[in-house]
Amino acid sequence: MTDRDRILRLLEEGKITPEEAVRLLEALGKASAPQQAITTAIKKISQLFQSAVRHLPELFREMTENPLEAEIEEFVEIPTGKPLQIDHVGGDLTLIFEKRIQKARVRARGYFRFDGATAELISEESEIRVPAHADVQVEAAGGDLEIQGAVQGTLEIRFAGGDCRLHPRALRHIKIQGEAGDVAIQLSSTLAKKTHIQAQVLDGDVISDLALKEVEEGVWVWEPSEAKGKMEILVVLGDLKISSTPARRQKKTTG
Repeated sequence: MTDRDRILRLLEEGKITPEEAVRLLEALGKASAPQQAITTAIKKISQLFQSAVRHLPELFREMTENPLEAEIEEFVEIPTGKPLQIDHVGGDLTLIFEKRIQKARVRARGYFRFDGATAELISEESEIRVPAHADVQVEAAGGDLEIQGAVQGTLEIRFAGGDCRLHPRALRHIKIQGEAGDVAIQLSSTLAKKTHIQAQVLDGDVISDLALKEVEEGVWVWEPSEAKGKMEILVVLGDLKISSTPARRQKKTTG
């Protein structure tokens, strides 16, 4: 095991903080591109957690009226001319894109606040249903993230400390940045033929049913001729898994 691996293992086990890991990696004095990228990613992990809890003083003041064990069901208007921002801390988040709704519906157990543009949650488990056409930006820390449905707008995901699973029925443009967690993507064979994929994986493995082409070290692409949608993926300290499944056949009805 190298010194760098020992540092990353200590970070994974929680024996050192992200800041301490950065200092130790920098002290090694190695200027390789992968290590620089990993060091940058660790800094981003720390920044993500700090960003996600930036309103904690206000949250604690308000928790007397909205305790963490409270059941939440709220309907949220989608901002006009800008994306809906979702900041989620503490547990798992399921995001479902639906065609027949105009407002987002939030169901969770914990703390929730919406200021007209950003939905903030501290919750053990949350489900948010979003209009399919909406542009959405997600920052999640401390739990797993699952994406379902028809993503007809632009979806940007940034997560740390958990895994991300995507099985969209449709997509236009999805950007994923995952740090210290795996990304698993399941596409129908039809959707795979219509989706351009560009992925960069640092300190992790790539496992795919698709014939991804490695254009440079750690950078993989999938370029079908019929591509209409696009996925951009960056995974640091995690694996990328892409699977393609046969499209479901519609049953014929008679009468």
